[in-house]
Parts: sequence; C-alpha cells; structure tokens
Amino acid sequence: MKNNIIWISMILGLTLIFNISPATAADLPDLSLEKNVVSPSSITQGATATLTIEVKNIGKAKNRAVTLFLHGDEKALQAFGIPMYNSAEHGVSMPELAAGQVFTYTSTKVIKLSSGNYTIRAIIWPGNKPMSAAPMSNSEGNLTNNEKEVQFTVKQASFKPSNLGPKHKIPANPSNTGVIN
Repeated sequence: MKNNIIWISMILGLTLIFNISPATAADLPDLSLEKNVVSPSSITQGATATLTIEVKNIGKAKNRAVTLFLHGDEKALQAFGIPMYNSAEHGVSMPELAAGQVFTYTSTKVIKLSSGNYTIRAIIWPGNKPMSAAPMSNSEGNLTNNEKEVQFTVKQASFKPSNLGPKHKIPANPSNTGVIN
C-alpha cells in the first residue's frame, strides 16, 4: 500500500513538473460528417443519382478504429448498393484519417425506386463496436458532428411518345376493294 502511494505521488509530481496532462478534446481526433448528399435531390425513375458521404478529421490527432453506419429506408439503401448487413450491429470499417485528411464514399446507380420521399442517415461511430455499445473512450473529441441525414425524392417517369424511338410511317393500304353496280 505504501509503495502504491509513493508511485502515485511520483506520477503526480512528474505530471506537475513536466506539465503532462491527460488528453483533452483539443488533442483528440474529431471526425466530422461534412457531407451526406444525394445528387440530384429530385430524381426521375430510371435516372442516375449519386450518394456522396464525406468524413473529415478536423481534430489534432489521427483517429483509431471508426465505423460508418448507414440507416434509412431499406429500399433506398439497396438502390445505392449499400449492403443490408449495414445495421446498428454491423457497419462498414473506415480507414484511419490523419488530422485534416478526408474520406469520401460515393455510389452512383440508376434509381429504380417507386415514386416517393426517401431518407438516408450516415453516422460515424468511434470504435469497431456496434452502436449499442458505448463509444471508445478518448477516441473522439466531439460526437455532436458525427451524424447527418439526407432526404431525396423520386418522381415517376413521364411517358412521352418521343421516348419510343424514331418516328415510323404506317402505310395505309385499303385491302377491301369492290365493284359498285
């Protein structure tokens, strides 16, 4: 017990002498969800659209393990090719980002959704654990900028005769001929 008190006193003394302090939020990585965009935001059925998610480390240090979770309408996620295992329990691991570095996820697809409004929500979760677990301590300086939602609309494709291809002339040849008496 006496040895433990001596060690604790020495550590505290060295901390004061060398001004060593525990990590503060200013010293930690801070991953910020900068962009979660569907472009265009109003899509005609059968048109191409792009989902772009951009994450930037605006903190002072390199981040450790981070998981990107995408939630929302299941059909909207599938339309952009997002695997359905991407849930609160299983996300997509992100690479480590140095301070100032950016990670961009994009998916461009032909949208075949029914007309309506859709939502995709992106969440950055510190650590490689499910969202049901607490975030790793000292892994993120600010959790308030780790979530962003995007809404988009799919409009029904309009039918136009010009969509049928080149114009064709249909010959009109009467096939009934007769003799009038």
